[in-house]
Amino acid sequence: MAVMQEKSGTGSSTLDELKAAYQAQLAHLAAERDEARRQARRAKAEADVARANLASLQARVERLLGTVRSELGLPVATDADLTQKRTAADPADKPADRNGEAANRKDAARTVGKAA
Repeated sequence: MAVMQEKSGTGSSTLDELKAAYQAQLAHLAAERDEARRQARRAKAEADVARANLASLQARVERLLGTVRSELGLPVATDADLTQKRTAADPADKPADRNGEAANRKDAARTVGKAA
């Protein structure tokens, strides 16, 4: 019987070692997870600051452009006006007709743009 107690004691010892290793691995993974969460929160905060800085910079640029426009007596153009002018000025964006003329115009426009 003493032999059986030694075997069960060894098995219990091995099981305890495995359990301790498992618990240590869980603790390590939890620490890594927590650090990743902290890094993600920091990155999000930095991104929020960057977006705020960008918005501020865009507002300052718009104010400066407005000042320049008024100093030069230029009309104020909206984004919608600019988009409308771009689409009306580029017929190459229209679907190609049966003869492929729109595609040819687009190629010609690229060639002219490169030569300029």
